[in-house]
Amino acid sequence: MFWLVALAFSAFHGRKAVQIFVNEDVRKARKDDWAWHLHQFWLKLLRSVVGWAALWLLLPALEDCFITECPSDVAHYVGWFISFVGVTGYLPMTLIGIASSFDQLIDAIVARIK
Repeated sequence: MFWLVALAFSAFHGRKAVQIFVNEDVRKARKDDWAWHLHQFWLKLLRSVVGWAALWLLLPALEDCFITECPSDVAHYVGWFISFVGVTGYLPMTLIGIASSFDQLIDAIVARIK
């Protein structure tokens, strides 16, 4: 049942995410570009499935929270974060933001060393 819901929401997200995440001017310019639409659908579907898969892997830990105590290691926090940004569709933008921030941090460190 979980995977049925996950795939249904991922497919919906893949189909409608262009309307959610892409500027209207870009959508109008790419209206007849079937390859772009296919690419966008595939990426949106895949990022949502990754979030649902992360959630699936974390469900046993959530069950432990109700029985004993919640695991409090970094891996679980990272997993919950990936699950949230994946299911909501912000995984690629989040990864790009992290990579960009890391790049800026390295540039600042190198500038200080010089």
